Amino acid sequence: MMNERQIQFTLLENPKELSNILGINANVIAAYLDLKPWGGVGQIDFVMEDTSGNAYVVELEKEINNKAKVEHVVEQVHRYACISQKVYQKLAPMVVLAAQSDPRYLDAISDRLHALHVQHKIINYDLSRIKRLYNSILDYNQLMFSLSPEEVKSVAVASLKQLNGIFAYFKAKRTTEMTLQQMGEACLWKHFSTLMQRLKYCQELGLLAINNKTAFLTKQGEKYTYYTNLPNRIGKDYIDLNDMQKALIRQNLIRHLRTEDEFNSIIKKIIIYIQFIILVQGTYKQADPGVISLYRQLVRRFVSLKDETISNIIYWSHNYAINLDLISVDVDNNNYRVNLTPAGTQFYRMSCDILNLRREEKMILTANL
Repeated sequence: MMNERQIQFTLLENPKELSNILGINANVIAAYLDLKPWGGVGQIDFVMEDTSGNAYVVELEKEINNKAKVEHVVEQVHRYACISQKVYQKLAPMVVLAAQSDPRYLDAISDRLHALHVQHKIINYDLSRIKRLYNSILDYNQLMFSLSPEEVKSVAVASLKQLNGIFAYFKAKRTTEMTLQQMGEACLWKHFSTLMQRLKYCQELGLLAINNKTAFLTKQGEKYTYYTNLPNRIGKDYIDLNDMQKALIRQNLIRHLRTEDEFNSIIKKIIIYIQFIILVQGTYKQADPGVISLYRQLVRRFVSLKDETISNIIYWSHNYAINLDLISVDVDNNNYRVNLTPAGTQFYRMSCDILNLRREEKMILTANL
């Protein structure tokens, strides 16, 4: 059976389905992992906005079958209604989504909210349909986001900051191309294979092309290099990405999602990591067996990977998401609390839209075979 966390995840991955359930043409404008919670109220399930700019606050429940749950829902919805008045200078409509619920308890919620003068609507949703959508996400993840053995073993890039030394060297030499031999002689990394692995990541980020043992800056790579800070020795330092570099890479990754038939290892790791933090509601403990099990749910082919390998993938992916300003993180004794930054929210919404279209296209093609 699905739990509420999986239902939230499925609807956030499929905002069109959420809009259909509500019966309005609306987009998600806030959700429970956004860094700046709506109205300062804390974590909410969803806030939707229709084409006329009207907001709808959504409280999601799997089942409402006891008095304690009634009290919880009434308290939550009333609190959100009060906050909505501060945000919009009027009470936004509240929507309670529930499945597998006793009508008596739903009526009790409605009566209580009417007494509190809270405009609301209670909608039953089809849990079996949500389950099918959830499985379709997992099926597509297995098809598109499984890591190859080579990608799993790729441990040479623990942080995208390590790549900036390469572009700093291009900038220092005032060139857009360089032989691999020249780069190997200049870098301070112990093994040439380390340089090659990092050059591969530069290629995946759309910043570099390699042909006939020569590395060339792409058009995007030239822009990226322009914003790169020195020093000029490859591998000397981790060099922070600045805001322009982060935005450029995020743009490249979205373009990659939209246009490529097969996804590269960086986009695989970042997308699955964001799905993972959505699924765990932003809270997890590094290397915890339960956390690793949840990560395996997202890509079934990961089942064969060792726990340590999964833990490493989570850690590297977490670093990349931080490097690109997709997440904000608080860490206490290996306990992680993760929120999406505004840039991360935008990236996630855009990636969901693209992946939903691609999943639908895949289903149509499969049905016509």
